[in-house]
Amino acid sequence: HRAFNVALQKRDPQHWRKNVLNMFLSMIGNDARDLKATHVLVTFDGPRTFRTKIFKGYKGTRTNSETTEVSLRDGGVYVVEGTPGELMKPARKLLKACGLTTSQKGDLESDDLQAGAAYSIPGRVILGTRDKDMAACVSDRVAQWWPTEKKLLGPKDVFKKYGVHPHQMRDYLCLLGDKVDNIPGTPNVGELTAVKWLTEFGSIQNALKDPKVGAILRKNASQLVLARKLVELNTTAKYELDLLIPQPI
Repeated sequence: HRAFNVALQKRDPQHWRKNVLNMFLSMIGNDARDLKATHVLVTFDGPRTFRTKIFKGYKGTRTNSETTEVSLRDGGVYVVEGTPGELMKPARKLLKACGLTTSQKGDLESDDLQAGAAYSIPGRVILGTRDKDMAACVSDRVAQWWPTEKKLLGPKDVFKKYGVHPHQMRDYLCLLGDKVDNIPGTPNVGELTAVKWLTEFGSIQNALKDPKVGAILRKNASQLVLARKLVELNTTAKYELDLLIPQPI
């Protein structure tokens, strides 16, 4: 999607698919080079996610339009027919031709596969994504890479950014919800309140023991349970390190 948004600014609508694939491959290559990666895994969402079975409204706020209106910096506008999703298969073929390993598994999302890789691969692991739910995987061994900003986040950076530690990110997202994925949060609980409660109590489980805060949480228990199921990453995907070594193009 990032390559799609950047490439469309080329004002070359008849060749947008080629431009997006070239941009995508360039982004992957630049990240691998900048990070001096010895192994590479590129993960893709499955055709459907198990989360929509839990909550039909999951990612329900996202548009499924087959056209995109592109506003250029000089004020011009043009319309592109097609979506980034249609390029997933050719993108995987392109990466394979370049000797890189890709992964797409059933009803799991890319974030789930990255989390599975983070837990199953030994040594230093860097997750190339800006998604805040992936901050839960950050540790002394696992870092998060923000590609656009060229910024590497460790545990201290996560705390500086969100006000909570990586191991508290699940509870943080359960309280706040996620507007991007249309995950409902606890009513009237914003970032400041979520950080305050998790700083004071450490976790939602501990906060439930407090008379005042616990009453609020129990009143919205169904939403918290739903949010927990949606933000919890499925880490069942396992990967062997030797299979992630880039091969000759």
